[in-house]
Amino acid sequence: MAKTPIIPPLPKEEHFEQELGAYNYIPNDEDDGTGENFPHQKASHDEDDNESMDAMDASEDKEKRRFSIWTVLLVVICIVLIAMIGYIGWKAYDYYHIPAYETGNISDDVEEPVSTPSILIPSSNSSESDSEPEPTPKPAYSKNTIGYLTVPGIDVTDEPILQHPTDDDYYLTHNEFDRESIWGAYFVPSEWNVSNVDDMYRVTVIFGHSNGNSMHKKFSVLKYFRDVNFAKEHRYIYLTLGEQQTRWRIFAVADYPIDPSYTIANPDDSYFLTEIASMKAYSYNQYATEVGLNDKVLILSTCSGSDNYDTRFIVCAKLDQIF
Repeated sequence: MAKTPIIPPLPKEEHFEQELGAYNYIPNDEDDGTGENFPHQKASHDEDDNESMDAMDASEDKEKRRFSIWTVLLVVICIVLIAMIGYIGWKAYDYYHIPAYETGNISDDVEEPVSTPSILIPSSNSSESDSEPEPTPKPAYSKNTIGYLTVPGIDVTDEPILQHPTDDDYYLTHNEFDRESIWGAYFVPSEWNVSNVDDMYRVTVIFGHSNGNSMHKKFSVLKYFRDVNFAKEHRYIYLTLGEQQTRWRIFAVADYPIDPSYTIANPDDSYFLTEIASMKAYSYNQYATEVGLNDKVLILSTCSGSDNYDTRFIVCAKLDQIF
């Protein structure tokens, strides 16, 4: 006997309507049976699509911003590296390169300077009735300051000269304010008497740092005197000690051997004359200026160059006038 197939019962009418209500579906003529005309379902799909698009746009914007930041950073880093390489290259060139210069003879038939440094030398035409200019106030230099140096034509103008009472190496590593500095200060060793011009020894040496073959910074600028044309136009050094203002006439500029020593304060006559002759022989330019036993000599001393440790670059001058 064949079995009659069991047909599942249809949902009750109220249940069927409730299920349809869950979809918010109201049949109409436009319904094609695909379910795409369910208003609630379609709205939900549209909102999901919009959210997805917004998320994609936000992600793209974030990636663009991230790319822009990294691009700016890379450009900045490249600029900094190029600037650093350029600076290091220039410093190396300045340190090792020897600028061109000419040498020659310098006679004593030169005119006196039209004007002397006003910070050191008062006008000779001034009268008692003239009102003297107010002196330029100086910074609060170290209490070990003993004078001021000016070398016209180069960057040494009214520079303080120091003298430590006990430590001759102190101003190799300290500046004129007694603060640590790789450039140090211009100084005279403690053995020299520089309280006034009359009591100065036969030879006085002022030391200062320089920078290889460079012609910038501290006593590096003295190397301009290698050139005869510059040397002809700049014949004097000015030194102020207390109330005394003095002028010194240059007679030699040289890379000079350290041994035998040129830094003897009171050499005997023979040694003194031998050293003077040697300084003139080593001089880049041949000065006609003569130096005798009654002369006092001032020497500005610094390092010779980037790889020359057996000599010192010196500018030598004799006392010419006291103002």
